[in-house]
Amino acid sequence: MTETSAFIDAITELDITFTTDRRAARRAFPAALSLASTADREFLDRLVDTFTLYPFESAMKRLAAQYA
Repeated sequence: MTETSAFIDAITELDITFTTDRRAARRAFPAALSLASTADREFLDRLVDTFTLYPFESAMKRLAAQYA
């Protein structure tokens, strides 16, 4: 299993957990983030930057265009 697939598996598990126990998901997030590769972290940084700079609708359109 690559670093990225381990990270994706952990994030997927967090998404499932978040629907039933938000506190547990938040507690588990640092461990999931520790599995992120450098490329994963760079991707997350781009997402954060986009959502910080633009309103939600605009950010979603920009990301959809960039990753379509």
